Amino acid sequence: MAATSIKRAAPWLALLTGTLLAGAWVAWQRSVPAQAGSQAPDTAFGWIRPEAVGAEKVAEQAWPVLRTGLEGLPRSLAATEVDGGVQADAAGHLKLDRGLRHLFDYFLSLVGEEPLARVRERIVAYLRAHLPASAAAEGAHLLDRYLAYEAARGQQGQGAPHDGAPDMSLSTLAQRMAQIRALRQGYFSAAERQAFFSDEEVFDRYTLDKLAVMQDSSLSPPDKAQRLHQLVEALPAEMRASMTAV
Repeated sequence: MAATSIKRAAPWLALLTGTLLAGAWVAWQRSVPAQAGSQAPDTAFGWIRPEAVGAEKVAEQAWPVLRTGLEGLPRSLAATEVDGGVQADAAGHLKLDRGLRHLFDYFLSLVGEEPLARVRERIVAYLRAHLPASAAAEGAHLLDRYLAYEAARGQQGQGAPHDGAPDMSLSTLAQRMAQIRALRQGYFSAAERQAFFSDEEVFDRYTLDKLAVMQDSSLSPPDKAQRLHQLVEALPAEMRASMTAV
């Protein structure tokens, strides 16, 4: 594979561009009939955009057998290196880290070029090719919960005001963030949430604090500037560097 690599923007960069609580998933997701915290069956992942791939084309398509998940990648990923990665610990269990979510998102960027069920097959094949059987099974289970969570998040955001809307109040934004945190708790363990979403939750807290300062009419402009600077300085170094690069 060519050395060109798709670099996933850090979560806080995505948030800075106005996708704080509802990412690109919202535009195409449909509901997944899965209970929170349970493994969704393969048949749940049939919610794809009709304009992307017609149902009749999906049925007629003779997909090549997947052994690594990288066979016949569509054009958007054909000349890229896999973003993220997977590891197992000494006991053969799946290691939880941000790279695993990057891997999921790398393949899931194909949705629209391929039906979601096919993309899921790619990810599972990749897991099986790079992990012991037990860790691969854990990864597939986590993937299904991740997909169910993203579908639920997209459904939860339907009809809600855009997070960058001028009339978005501090209390409304805080409520939205609390709803997302509660949704994550229904699908993931504490360790999984830490691995997948800790950066976003740090940035969410910063966003709320920043908005509170900006809306505080009792503060003078210099005081606001000082407090905003303090909020930035309290962020992790990598996050600060990413914000400066925007």
